[in-house]
Amino acid sequence: MNIPISFSPVSLLCVGVQFSWFDGPGEGCRGSPVVGGIPTRLQKGVLKVSHSRLKVLLIALGLFNVLDYLFTLCALRSGFLEGNPFMAPVVTTGWFFVIKVVLIPAALCLIWSQRSRLGTVANASVLLCTGVYLGLMGYFGVLVGSGMMTW
Repeated sequence: MNIPISFSPVSLLCVGVQFSWFDGPGEGCRGSPVVGGIPTRLQKGVLKVSHSRLKVLLIALGLFNVLDYLFTLCALRSGFLEGNPFMAPVVTTGWFFVIKVVLIPAALCLIWSQRSRLGTVANASVLLCTGVYLGLMGYFGVLVGSGMMTW
């Protein structure tokens, strides 16, 4: 199966790294030259997210964030501990709700409002965060499916 570079898992791994062993010396992913540590093919493809794709990614990121909030509450009730060292100190306070359900969606709205000024690093960050949250949702799904965590 032929996967386009903009959707392949390898494209995320190539961001900011020159894989000389991947295509040959002085080349990035799939033979594209490297400029500033990022293969130029990636600069033109996966890192330059269109406005419509960015909108979908930001909405997905917001939904995943709210689901993460709900799943975290369920996990805490089931005896798990918060694994995020930044959120662990506030997970039992009212700030947890404010951060997860108010501040992060507000930051996503700010990203959307500044979309025309965003560079490739911001676009790649949104794409990467959405992918990480998708993986986290899969992890929570396994916990719920196995009965280790209940609603």
